[in-house]
Amino acid sequence: MNDSAIWSNLSEHFNVYGEAPSQGVLANIEHIKEALGNFLFDIPPNSRVLDFGCGTGPLCNRLDSQGYKVVGIDVSDSMIALAREHSPSSITYHVGEAKDAPRLGPFTAAVSLMVFQFVRDIDGLFCDLRAALAANGKLLVSVHSDEYILANPNNHTKFTQVLRNEPLRTAKMALESEEVPIFIRSSEEYREAAERAGFSELWSCRSQPYPDGTPAKYEVMAFARDYG
Repeated sequence: MNDSAIWSNLSEHFNVYGEAPSQGVLANIEHIKEALGNFLFDIPPNSRVLDFGCGTGPLCNRLDSQGYKVVGIDVSDSMIALAREHSPSSITYHVGEAKDAPRLGPFTAAVSLMVFQFVRDIDGLFCDLRAALAANGKLLVSVHSDEYILANPNNHTKFTQVLRNEPLRTAKMALESEEVPIFIRSSEEYREAAERAGFSELWSCRSQPYPDGTPAKYEVMAFARDYG
């Protein structure tokens, strides 16, 4: 099954507009809202902002309400359909991949929440997003921290088939009836890939560990597009 089929099968899981919206999906935004606010602080309203891997559009709607000109892109046509149904016409949505982002630019900023860990070729992803940004553009990325995925036990997310000692560390994450492939990377691995693509790190932070001792779930990194 290809990636678009997996995520389309999960469109109802990511439907934040139903009678019982997934609190986990909304938490992906709520737990990093302070970092998101810091990232957006010096990006003026009416700037073009790309949400890569926008899913059903909750972050696009939040950015639109803050006065940004928002474009969302996702591989799942069913998630994009839900996003369009529940968003104002001021938001533009596209079914597509990272390679499609440059033709939609340039953007002052791009955000990608909880997406990069599901992408094998992050070098290519960083390069595509860099090409979509204006010369002084910025990128915000949030991912599962590697310690969170490797935690044993983890009482908050079910990971299976964890390969922790391979050159490319991988696992499967249980979501509804799907087991989604996930790639386990350290913050340094993300930073190095960003630098290879022509980004400089601005800052990074993590959410708080859980009271039961489970490591922090969210790693957040902000990058600036290098000139050239």
